[in-house]
Amino acid sequence: RVTVGTIEAATAAGVATLTLRDVRLHDARGHEALHLPQVLAALSVTSLWRLGFDQIVIDGPTLEVRRLADGRLQVAGLELASTGGDSPAADWFFGQREFALRAGVLRWIDEQRPNAPPLALTAVDLVVRNPGLRHEFRLDATPPAEWGDRFSVRGRFARPFWQTHPGRWREWSGELFVLAPRLDAQRLGAYVDTAALWGVRELRATGALRLWADVRRAQWRAATADVQWSDVHVVWAPSAQARVEPLRVAHLGGRLGLERDGDTTVWTTQGLAITTGDGSDWPRGDVRFEYALAPDGALRSWALSSDRLDLGVVQRLARVLPVGEAVNHWAEQTQPAGVAEGLAVRWSAPPKPGASEHWEARGRVRGLGLRAGAVPGETAFGRPGLEGADVEFALDERGGRATLALRHGALVFPGVFEDPRLTFDELSADARWTIEGPAITLDVSRLSFANADAAGSGSVRWRTADPAHSAVRDRFPGRMTLDVRLTRADGARVARYLPVTVGAS
Repeated sequence: RVTVGTIEAATAAGVATLTLRDVRLHDARGHEALHLPQVLAALSVTSLWRLGFDQIVIDGPTLEVRRLADGRLQVAGLELASTGGDSPAADWFFGQREFALRAGVLRWIDEQRPNAPPLALTAVDLVVRNPGLRHEFRLDATPPAEWGDRFSVRGRFARPFWQTHPGRWREWSGELFVLAPRLDAQRLGAYVDTAALWGVRELRATGALRLWADVRRAQWRAATADVQWSDVHVVWAPSAQARVEPLRVAHLGGRLGLERDGDTTVWTTQGLAITTGDGSDWPRGDVRFEYALAPDGALRSWALSSDRLDLGVVQRLARVLPVGEAVNHWAEQTQPAGVAEGLAVRWSAPPKPGASEHWEARGRVRGLGLRAGAVPGETAFGRPGLEGADVEFALDERGGRATLALRHGALVFPGVFEDPRLTFDELSADARWTIEGPAITLDVSRLSFANADAAGSGSVRWRTADPAHSAVRDRFPGRMTLDVRLTRADGARVARYLPVTVGAS
């Protein structure tokens, strides 16, 4: 039931303008659901043919929007849309050409999040336009002072051409834009399910935000955000993946992208600048990280690419991003250092029990450093390491190739030499290797080196041994063939370069 206090009418150029004052809407139980001090409505022959208006303008209303526990939406006690079926009120509203609300007050109550207090927005200006199959809106509002400054939300959507009910907004697709000059993100978490949207259990940050979201049938598919945030604290939602530490930085600025398609999630960065709590800056670089989860939540695959990436940051990121136990363990063990360019790395879990995992990597690294692994036993050998190398590489689980150039760096072979660290003034090499089950072959077709003890050039071929015919009944240390010409050598240092398996005598 609708009651109107007074009506004033005027006409010009075939358009009638009605001014309605003291408009009251009542719900199905007869209770007053909404009081509108003044409503302006414009009528024309075409709008009458559509049983609607050309324009409706409401000044100064106080409006309550409520989401019920079952997902239905109510505006001023009247159901606007539901999770299923049709709403005549929604069809009528989204069938009007233009609806405007000026200087209003909007109260949002969410019964699906009972711990969230009602949110009151003031100085609300809303414009909704519905030309044909399109639906466009813009909302500008001022939140409570502790939330931040006045913000704007804009949307442009379209419904399927066969859809005859304009109010079925769950079938719309389009774009959403949010502009917030200053926003307290922690308060947003009380009203938005950040765990379901972004996999974030807790988000604390203050600063500016511009957000573009791609929506398909009322479900967001992708989002791009320009942020300038201070005092950032992120806690990821728990999952079956590796343990993840909270991310804490003093400042974060740049462009972030997030896209979800089924079980696959893609994160991207552009011009991202990060300052840690101690004031140090992480080097900038554009990064794309993609990962896919199995139905049980385990990591199924991941891929990382970057035009420029400081590997010193990788270890820190592996602790604070949900990248899976495999990446976390690798970064923690190897302590990578250097600057990678044109980097592309992929990993996927075994397709079935007993099968091997698949991985591949390619790129260039300047100043590469990888920490060697510890020696696990008396007759075993640790993972090799290196320091200060420029490397171009392409490899996978079956083998690969690499070009190495090292100046004033070192190679580390735990368990091979008594002193595992071999320093070089210069070292360059072209290498290829293959891995076939337990058999490993390494060919260094071009080798040149110089350090305090010797200088020379040549080639090296090494392969694992057959345990059945090896003196130590093991694949290692293997069999090596050297073809090297020494231009300078200190004979007193020969023992330095003999493997420990040769024997102390």
